[in-house]
Amino acid sequence: MDRAQIDENLSLLTFPPAADDLQTLADDGFKSIVNLRQAGEQGEKLSPQAEAEEARENGLDYLHYPVSPPDLTAENAKDFATRLVQLPRPVAIHCASGRRASLMGLASWALQNEGDAATAAKRGGDAGLEISEGDLLPLLNANEAGAQ
Repeated sequence: MDRAQIDENLSLLTFPPAADDLQTLADDGFKSIVNLRQAGEQGEKLSPQAEAEEARENGLDYLHYPVSPPDLTAENAKDFATRLVQLPRPVAIHCASGRRASLMGLASWALQNEGDAATAAKRGGDAGLEISEGDLLPLLNANEAGAQ
């Protein structure tokens, strides 16, 4: 299973999980799964409803927070970070390829840890992700503007 561990509470998946992957995540100690995919996206293995059912059958809390690339904004990142901290941990986040999961997950990590885009990008790079500071700036610009 391809996943990047950001810290002890947060991992990012680089694929949309199938039912057996949800069982593996539960067996590995995850408590929650977050799906960032829109319903009906190309390559969908499980609909959001089916994924929610499978997650619950495996003892995982489930959050469907659909975002498309235009939704990758500082406002949505802040809202997502607020929702993320309410879930039992550790949490695994996924989308289709890992790009949205990486951006939203790292932005949330930065917001929760008083980090900036550079720190979050380094954390992602250390976990094997190809995310730059520039990729994260649009999701953290409101936070960083307030810090200056």
